[in-house]
Amino acid sequence: MKALVLTEYGRLEMQDVPPPEPAEDEVLIRVKVCGICGSDVHMAQADKDGYILYPGLTGFPSTLGHEFSGVVVKAGKNARDKSTNRPFKGGEFVCAEEMLWCGRCRPCCDGFPNHCERLDELGFNVDGAYAKYIVVRASVVWNIAPLGKRYSGDDIFIAGALVEPTSVAYNAVIVRGGGVRPGWTAGGRLGAIDGCNT
Repeated sequence: MKALVLTEYGRLEMQDVPPPEPAEDEVLIRVKVCGICGSDVHMAQADKDGYILYPGLTGFPSTLGHEFSGVVVKAGKNARDKSTNRPFKGGEFVCAEEMLWCGRCRPCCDGFPNHCERLDELGFNVDGAYAKYIVVRASVVWNIAPLGKRYSGDDIFIAGALVEPTSVAYNAVIVRGGGVRPGWTAGGRLGAIDGCNT
């Protein structure tokens, strides 16, 4: 299959790679939609000295792409849907978290999986979704069938690919940032702009 692979700092190549096979706790997904994140763009850019512009976790070679949705092709024997505790099965519509957190270290146990001490990231240092197929650990795969109540046809996959970036924004603004207050704008608090103390 074809995959868009980050081969070194700032260098992308379209490569032929073997289709992945799921391990016992993984799900094989046929990618339907994959977004382009700013981090994907920055990983493909290098400065005048050849250094990658993206400052975060990267691995070489690695297939890019983490804002995606698709259809389950098959699942390992221990790959279970954490929301229903039943095995994943072929044909299910899914998306996945980008962060592959361990669930055992102190930050994970404290509810901060984005601070995981053993963190891997889909499309950064683990092969991502700019390919026909991707394998993902079942613990970070989510069923998007409920989106079918609002979206029809392939639009469900577009909405499914937006789950990851929407979750990042929700966590930043609502969970960690404490929410949006009356009078705030996208650029900051209104009071910070007009001098009032709101």
